[in-house]
Amino acid sequence: MDHRLTATPTARRSASPLGERRARLRLAEDLQARHATDPDGVLAEAGALISGAGRHTELRVVARHAVALAHNERSELRLALRHARLA
Repeated sequence: MDHRLTATPTARRSASPLGERRARLRLAEDLQARHATDPDGVLAEAGALISGAGRHTELRVVARHAVALAHNERSELRLALRHARLA
């Protein structure tokens, strides 16, 4: 007998909207922590979070803060590279 046909499929647990919002907020907070190590990656990921945030104000604020930090870090890195090339 084929057990694939008789076994009951596992029920997929649908993620609650609140749980998904919390996960996205944790991701935005993680982006803030990673701004110095990967500013370009943070800018890309935060842009995606902001575009999908909808009416979730806290997520937009945290993601925009991560963008500001990453943008500043990237500007400082470019300036340091320029100074190093000129030296």
